[in-house]
Amino acid sequence: MMLDFNAKFFHDSWLAFHDEPFVLYSNEDLELLDLPDKDESFLRLSGLPEFAAPHLFFMNSQKTKGNSFFKIGEDANENSICVDINSANIVICSGKTEEIVYMNNSIRSLCYTLYEYQMMIEDAICVNGSRAFLDKNIPSKTIDNFANNIIKFDKNIFMNGAFWKIEIDKLSKESLTGRVSEA
Repeated sequence: MMLDFNAKFFHDSWLAFHDEPFVLYSNEDLELLDLPDKDESFLRLSGLPEFAAPHLFFMNSQKTKGNSFFKIGEDANENSICVDINSANIVICSGKTEEIVYMNNSIRSLCYTLYEYQMMIEDAICVNGSRAFLDKNIPSKTIDNFANNIIKFDKNIFMNGAFWKIEIDKLSKESLTGRVSEA
């Protein structure tokens, strides 16, 4: 799947599960972002969903943090999701601690990870019912498949302190706790 992943596939697949709108980026936004051609093309053709699990909200870009970052969204804690102008990496910029947390190496990688996260949720629902994700009842094999799929696209995704490493560790712990409390 990874090699065939493109903006049209992402957009169409996302709409199969969600009916919320996508954030579309103007030519002016894209020029300000100065992204690699593949990422710029991806945003031009698809955009980003306004909302994506795990509690990520996307919006039109805004300069932030001394012009080194462009804000494209927020997480559940209202930390900024940004494009690092120097590297095109996607990072979380904490408003409280000034900490920068690695998320993905590109817009395309971010979208692929969001897609795989959605597929993980859908798989958990198929295996354990409609409340599987909400009840933190995600099979460990499903979490492992998600992790194995996204690392193929972005080798840095599991470095210490990275957003998706923290998320997978949390899912694994919560899912185990959910299974133990049901017993």
